[in-house]
Amino acid sequence: IAYRLNLPQPTVLIASTAGSAFDTVLDLRSSDCDATASEVACHDDVSTSNSTSRLTQTLPAGNYFLIVQGADTSALGNYILNVEKFAAEGVACSGSAQCGPGLVCRTPLGAAANVCSKPQCADTLDDDADGKNGYPTDPGCANLSDNDEADPTPLPACSNGADDDND
Repeated sequence: IAYRLNLPQPTVLIASTAGSAFDTVLDLRSSDCDATASEVACHDDVSTSNSTSRLTQTLPAGNYFLIVQGADTSALGNYILNVEKFAAEGVACSGSAQCGPGLVCRTPLGAAANVCSKPQCADTLDDDADGKNGYPTDPGCANLSDNDEADPTPLPACSNGADDDND
């Protein structure tokens, strides 16, 4: 079964056949569905013990086909298709729930408005102007998903620019 998707803006698409009664395959194709090069992504089986299919794909605006099929000719039955759409990186937003996985809604350094973007510690920019560009070099970043580069006070010994252990 093919479903046509019209995406008016860049989108993170998450599709899953969790709960289906048979071994499924998901195939995502561009608008020229029949062309050999039209395949954008394909997925069969989450694991050796789970025949659910799952796709997570960032797509530019455009038309696509999402195809649900059986893993072979004997795979028949009822299926469940779950589809979620989220704003992709650079798309205007009003809250992080609108943004795709790994993205937050914020005004990036040098921008004028909120857009879905990587967290501060993952954007490779010096958001707090301390001369360090995010994780792992910025002492204000605990990990890549940290959205605040503000340095702790006082700075940890390894980040304060001093030879604390006199070596």
